Amino acid sequence: MRWVSTFKDKEDQLKNLVLLGIAATIPLKINLGNAAVIFAVALTLLWFEIRNLAKLRSFTAIYPIFYFLMILASTLRSQDLQYGLASTDRYFVPVMLVFILINQEIRKELVSKVLKYFLFSMALATLILIGWSFYRLGSGSPLGDIIFYGFTDLYDQHPVYYSLYLSLALFALLLKFLKGHKRRKVIYYSLFIILVLGLVMSASKAILFIDILALAFLSVFKTRGVRRKLAYSLCLICSFIILANISFIRSRFSEGLVVNDNIVSFKPTNSFPDKKQFTYDEKKHISDLDLRLIFLKVGIYHLYKDHQLWFGYGHGDAQGILDYYLYSYNLAPNWYEGFNVHNQYLHLLLYYGVIGLFTFLSYMIYSVVLAIRRRDMIHLIFLAILGFVFCFEVPLLRIKGIVFFFFFNTLFLLNKPHVENSNFRHERDT
Repeated sequence: MRWVSTFKDKEDQLKNLVLLGIAATIPLKINLGNAAVIFAVALTLLWFEIRNLAKLRSFTAIYPIFYFLMILASTLRSQDLQYGLASTDRYFVPVMLVFILINQEIRKELVSKVLKYFLFSMALATLILIGWSFYRLGSGSPLGDIIFYGFTDLYDQHPVYYSLYLSLALFALLLKFLKGHKRRKVIYYSLFIILVLGLVMSASKAILFIDILALAFLSVFKTRGVRRKLAYSLCLICSFIILANISFIRSRFSEGLVVNDNIVSFKPTNSFPDKKQFTYDEKKHISDLDLRLIFLKVGIYHLYKDHQLWFGYGHGDAQGILDYYLYSYNLAPNWYEGFNVHNQYLHLLLYYGVIGLFTFLSYMIYSVVLAIRRRDMIHLIFLAILGFVFCFEVPLLRIKGIVFFFFFNTLFLLNKPHVENSNFRHERDT
């Protein structure tokens, strides 16, 4: 009947709307993003189709659920159960996202629409931040107060995470532009400028570096014609030179990428008479890279010596144990007590052991293989950027990073590209 068909169309539109709402609120404050996810779950409960439970048999849906159960089990085996339970609820979010996404028919058109809404939301949110930053600069605020943390504090966002969102939006824009959608050049160039300015003012070293590499890859392999390749490459080189001459970008790289000899020679030990005691002057000159090297050395050494390699220290105990060892080297209190290890892979190893790290790497490899098979360039770039940033930050420690990673990765994995012919040479663009 006609009214039944109309109702079904409206229901499908509402289903799509919940995904667009999650994507559009990612750059905004945490409470707005959480509200979008909760609202999406509530609506999904109303129209969930039992037949979609069959999708739970795929690794795409199984891993986010396993991830939560692994953390819950790790919490329950921890000595400090109360501390562990206090932060466990955020890891239920991937389960909620899977529940929302398996009830959708994810197609190329829907993924494109989600990326489009995410792109425009990012551009608008970033334009507001840029305007607010210039207003503050004109009101007498120093430059240091409007870059990095100062740039994204209006939304209470970590600048590295915000840079991740900007990167996905930027490459979604570029890939659409490179495919020939050039009817609105002014809009494309305006969006491009806004996103790039946001990346520069967020000033994340790791993301600026990987973005430049990804842009170089696109310039060489995804553009047609020698002249166009040369033109894009020249623009990229000029942009790199300009970035290198921006004072706060140059200082971010020069100060953060120093590795001091005393950190290279530092060796953790369980022998208290032989433990290195970092002096005030040494601690004052520890760079970003130094700190990550310290965490890597201390974490792996003591995890091995404590015979906790397989299952880790436990979700509730790992931070306390790490702080104890930092105390023993005079790196706490008042310095690095309570700091995360600034490496997603090391974090998984310390908290959940080799099993936790291995399953996560399996999920990442599975995602990469599937993206390559489908020739899904935006998914590959997404994974490349996240995989690199995981070496320097712990995005899956905060709810914004959890939502961003699991929402988009599950969306890409569930996407069913239209392939008309099994012969690779006759496939349409997927």
